[in-house]
Amino acid sequence: MGNLKKITRPGNTGGKSLSGIIFRTLFVLILVGLLELMAGYTLLRRYHAQLEEMEEKLTETYMDQINENFRKLNTVLRSMIYDGSEIQAVLDTLKQYGYEESLRNILEKNEAIIDLKDSFSTMSQTYGSSYNFFYYDPSSEKMVEYGGSSYDVRVPFIELIEEKIQEGTLSYTKNNKWFLCEEYICSIYKSSNGIIGAWVRIEDFVEDMFAQSPFSNASIEIYDEVSGQALVYSLK
Repeated sequence: MGNLKKITRPGNTGGKSLSGIIFRTLFVLILVGLLELMAGYTLLRRYHAQLEEMEEKLTETYMDQINENFRKLNTVLRSMIYDGSEIQAVLDTLKQYGYEESLRNILEKNEAIIDLKDSFSTMSQTYGSSYNFFYYDPSSEKMVEYGGSSYDVRVPFIELIEEKIQEGTLSYTKNNKWFLCEEYICSIYKSSNGIIGAWVRIEDFVEDMFAQSPFSNASIEIYDEVSGQALVYSLK
């Protein structure tokens, strides 16, 4: 009898079964997919980290700008209420003609008031269209106000300030820090020449900050050190 030889069927690759080849192929494909997924996840995390870093830098830059505006506005307000020519012109007109509404008095008061409003308008253009300003003379109980916000937005604040003045509950700036007054952020000074202030509605202030954020789920907390009041706003 001759030597027996191993017979290999067509399609048999060295004794490896078809199911084994398929299994190994699937394993390699799954491994490659997992590696691609991990690489994509790493890149995604890096992207989010870069976005967070960018948001932090933007927020820090914006807050530095806001604090600088607050500081400069405080300086301007103090200067105006103690020796500002526009306010002095209003007071001089009242003192010169008394509080009788003569034609001459009305004309000169209107001119002085227009000059003061022009100064407020310039301040709003310089420091931000959301900022508004007012001056109140306790002797005549006259209020002069102007700002970047629309008139219907300014009226509720002016009514609130006049009410607090009459009640004697109006708060004033301490240590040159702006403070919360209901739904507004304010800085208010008082001297023998009257009361002057700057304010911005919190809603407008927050919207300006959200406009700087690249994220759709940002939130802002506004904290008042004097009252201990904290307000949190989320981007809708």
